Amino acid sequence: MQDSSQNVPTTSAPKGWKAYRKILKEEGVKGLVQKAGWKVAVLVFLFFLVKGLAWLAVPYLIAKGLLR
Repeated sequence: MQDSSQNVPTTSAPKGWKAYRKILKEEGVKGLVQKAGWKVAVLVFLFFLVKGLAWLAVPYLIAKGLLR
């Protein structure tokens, strides 16, 4: 029997992105570096850094009145 969560559409992420996130979640940063290389690990880190900063910047800009 198939898992119904596999049929749910995902966001438009690159094909390999899911694999990297799975490795990161299951094996951590060390596993990601071993399996995908340090360049991919740095890119994943930068992605999550920018994502986190965006979550902080949007409410700040709304409060300052710069973003409506």
